[in-house]
Amino acid sequence: MNRAEQLLAEVRKEWAPPIKQSVSEWADKHLYLSPEYAAESGKWTTLSFQREPMDCISGSDVWQVVIRSCTQLLKTSVIQAAIGWAIDVDPGPILVVLPRDQDAKKFSQERIAPMIRDTPRLTDKVAADKSRNSGNTIEEKWFRGGILAMTSASVPANLARRATRYLFCDEEDKWEASAGVEGKPFALALKRTATFRH
Repeated sequence: MNRAEQLLAEVRKEWAPPIKQSVSEWADKHLYLSPEYAAESGKWTTLSFQREPMDCISGSDVWQVVIRSCTQLLKTSVIQAAIGWAIDVDPGPILVVLPRDQDAKKFSQERIAPMIRDTPRLTDKVAADKSRNSGNTIEEKWFRGGILAMTSASVPANLARRATRYLFCDEEDKWEASAGVEGKPFALALKRTATFRH
């Protein structure tokens, strides 16, 4: 293959439409659980009760998914799988909102960093925190086509400063009732998605 053909192949790859793959299909094929947070680490297998909420996230006709479940059963795993899918399959800005700053940092260190390290489809797409000029920090992970930002619900500026395509809110019952004069944290975060039609 000559240089012109190589260049054309690269351009085609960049402009190709997203792969038609649901979150659960992606997770079953590519996601690995890390020993830092999983009782059984290794290849992910979607359980029957996890499939519907996961696939609603990748559904074109769904704009909001609400999950109420027992502790350590569903929510965080669904969020992680959806983040991995978004980075790999259909990139865009991602915002994860947790109750406090320390929760956001712990989520990044204990869940996201190990997932990126142990899932080959993500390792090459998200630069390591320590790589030179990566722009990545504990609370922000840059990847081609977007950024994954993890923040606290208690700081209005964090919720209002960037447009986001994917919004994941965890432990909302532990959030402050108000973000001061700015209003309710969830309403502030939701407004960040207004510029994205899908």
